Amino acid sequence: MFKSVGEGMEYEASGFGSDEDISSADNVSFQSPSDTSGLQENTESPPPVRKMFWHSLQIEKVQELVPEEIRWFYKEDSKARWVAFIGYDSLRIECRFRALEYARQRSNSVEEEDIDANIHVRGGLYEVDITNSKIHPVYWKGKSLPILRGTWFVDGTGQPLEYEYSLQLEQDHLTKFRGMSIPDSQTDGKKAGKTEALHTVKFTEFHVDWYDVNEVYMYSEAASSRMFRYVTNKLSIHKPGTGTRLYRGYYEQATMDDKPPDVTQLVFVVHGIGQKYNQNKIISCCNDLRNGTHKLIPKYFPDLTSSRQRIEFLPVEWRTDLQLDGDLVESITPEKLRHLRVLLNSTAMDILYYTSPLYRGEIIDGLSSELNRLYQIFVEKNPYFEVNNGQVSICVHSLGSVILYDILTGWDPIELYDQYVFNVLKKRSETDPQKTQNVFESMTTSDRSKRLHDFYINSIIHKETSPLMFKVGNLFSLGSPLGVFLSLRGIRPKPNGLMDHLLPKSLCKRFYNIYHPSDPIAYRIEPLVLKHYSTIAPLKIHKLKEAKKVPYSEMKAKAFAAFGKAASQVKKMGKADSVDGQANQNGDKKPITAQTEGSQSTIANASQQEATSSVGDNGGFKGALKGLFSKLGGRGGSKEEKLAAELTDYQSVASDEDVTDDITSDDGDVVEQTDLEFRLDYVLPSSDGMTSSYVNAIFSHTSYWASPEIALFLLSQIFPDYGPTK
Repeated sequence: MFKSVGEGMEYEASGFGSDEDISSADNVSFQSPSDTSGLQENTESPPPVRKMFWHSLQIEKVQELVPEEIRWFYKEDSKARWVAFIGYDSLRIECRFRALEYARQRSNSVEEEDIDANIHVRGGLYEVDITNSKIHPVYWKGKSLPILRGTWFVDGTGQPLEYEYSLQLEQDHLTKFRGMSIPDSQTDGKKAGKTEALHTVKFTEFHVDWYDVNEVYMYSEAASSRMFRYVTNKLSIHKPGTGTRLYRGYYEQATMDDKPPDVTQLVFVVHGIGQKYNQNKIISCCNDLRNGTHKLIPKYFPDLTSSRQRIEFLPVEWRTDLQLDGDLVESITPEKLRHLRVLLNSTAMDILYYTSPLYRGEIIDGLSSELNRLYQIFVEKNPYFEVNNGQVSICVHSLGSVILYDILTGWDPIELYDQYVFNVLKKRSETDPQKTQNVFESMTTSDRSKRLHDFYINSIIHKETSPLMFKVGNLFSLGSPLGVFLSLRGIRPKPNGLMDHLLPKSLCKRFYNIYHPSDPIAYRIEPLVLKHYSTIAPLKIHKLKEAKKVPYSEMKAKAFAAFGKAASQVKKMGKADSVDGQANQNGDKKPITAQTEGSQSTIANASQQEATSSVGDNGGFKGALKGLFSKLGGRGGSKEEKLAAELTDYQSVASDEDVTDDITSDDGDVVEQTDLEFRLDYVLPSSDGMTSSYVNAIFSHTSYWASPEIALFLLSQIFPDYGPTK
């Protein structure tokens, strides 16, 4: 089997022969550079391709190459290998190339735009400019990549000769051998070095000798190579290996069937702070994420391609075009520690810009406009996406998650407060018009905050649309400070386990808060939905090498280590306290023993004197709970007792037992819901390299894009029916 790579996807294709030919063919792998392809570049040179080439094409006479035999290539940078376009792209480029050549021969002047609409290649990410031999990115501002028309190729590598060399070789080959029969492939290499060359073409760096129609060799003109050939000729050592064999025509026929499926899942990749300092960084980050997913698909999602499913990632760069304050901040920056100050101005300053009422609106409009612009271009070039109910997901990093959240929910502090004031005045004017002027003077600060918070939550719950032109299926938040922003806005947990007061399903179907354990910027979300989830550990994202990957929906919640031991002891104490209560009802009063007091001391991780005091003041089980949370939280009282009740109840979940019944307190009140509808917080596996220092902790904030665990997690959530945890 031969592998051709293009459009960010991997495809396998054979030659033109039978199935037996395919199975017996030598394995050759051509792969694109690591920053934009779906696969890593293969560092091993592929074996010779001459057997499959000559047998599969079954060419009898020398004639001009047909479009299927020609292959177009692109290159990421000057030092990279040429990468073959897939057959579908190469055929369309070649047909356009021939149309332009024919038009030029007839009219002597023609523009590329006069031929046909633009050709989009590599999954629609690039647009072809044949006149200048380049491809340009469609969705982002970036460098153009060179393209090359390949007709003559180096044996063993599949790399094409440069166009000028190939053009000269092709002209000489047709002039010398047109119409001649091509010998059987079994005679390959028998004449090279044993007979005089039939024809020679010399270039500055090398020359090419023809020994037969299909035996063509390239020899370097370097002094060492000439000396080696002289010695071997003197010793009558005639080996074709003294030169490099060339082949005419690509080893694999291009077909229109070599086409990727239509995109069914679109993922926008949004950056956070720091894009001004490192412009276009999000493009390489998006490439890393795209490459990571494409590497994993063949192994972990083998049925994905056959099911005609395809995922595409598009970078969203919203910062570069913003004007904000212009260069005003730069003009007031002192010269001392200039480099550090410039770094801070280009990174952390974005947070200050966003919290400023002057620039927040510009940032919001910048991101929402860029998302809509990209989506509009995408659906124009992929008309079947919406028809086939394609889904849009967003993968957003750092501060970008806060901005995107505000776009979806419509949170605007100035507009929100204006609406709040208007509603309060309107309501008061209807009830007591005389006191409208002094309505806010009679309110305390906490009262105003509570009313504003309630107004804000109500506006979110009833919001059904956003400024975006599409519905968000999945929102993946990486290293996000959204949790702390929401808590400072007054968001508090609700008792129903739903996150409608944070992000309704009408705006986003699923939300995932993903972070590295050492990321200092990231905060949790789950405790803002249910309070006791501050004691429940986030779900751990599977390591790539884990043999068994349990579906995340089936993972049992577990308490943090400190709370886990305490909850276990609390559960035992609860059973003992229940037995004591039954004994008291029967008239048997059993005193608390020293052993029980010692157990309570262990629970609270306090001294024996503190534990005994707690038990003496409150009695039995409740006293132990109060002692526990007084030690852990530094405060006692009814709030700690409630949290203790929730933790005790949730211990059954931590022990792999399902909680199905409502838990009631002593006074008959129903305790709030103990389960989230969906888990929200997911933590990456910790690594020693990321926890050894504060510097590594900072680096962890930017480690998400190239993480294979992140790539696998995204795929498993976007394609839940095809992954390793299905």
